[in-house]
Formats: sequence, structure tokens, C-alpha cells
Amino acid sequence: MAGTEEILKVRQSIIDLDKESTGKAVIEAIRAGASTQDIIEKGMKDGMSEVGRKYEAGSSTWPNWSSPRRPCRKGSMSSSQRSPGKP
Repeated sequence: MAGTEEILKVRQSIIDLDKESTGKAVIEAIRAGASTQDIIEKGMKDGMSEVGRKYEAGSSTWPNWSSPRRPCRKGSMSSSQRSPGKP
């Protein structure tokens, strides 16, 4: 598959919660000939799944993008921070 190494960089940058690196890695993957479907499914989706797995296991904190020095902990989101329709 074209761009396999670059797709893995996309995945890892998402796991690392590094927004800037994620954007750069996506551009590198496109330039390497990776399909957008592979970038989304094998890079982004797999990376987000790993972040979620770590979060659920309690081995990671959820980032608070507005204040990167103070990540939220599981269950600490206020009702205004939750998605509409979710308790």
C-alpha cells in the first residue's frame, strides 16, 4: 500500500495528541500516494481507537484543547462540554 509509513505517522501523531504533527503527517501521506480512505481508516480511525482504549483503561487523560496544561480526567466534563443529547 502506498504511503504505509506515512499513514503510521498519522496514527501515532493522533495517539500522541499532537494536532500539528497530525496535519503534517496527513500531507506527507497524500504526497506519498496514500488514498484518503486509507489515511482516514488506517491512520486517523485506528489512532483515535487507541486513544479511546487508553482513556477507557485509565492510562491516558483527555486533552483540554483550550488549556493544554490542564487535561480533563474521565468523568470531569461539565454538561456544557458534552455532546448535545448525551447525559
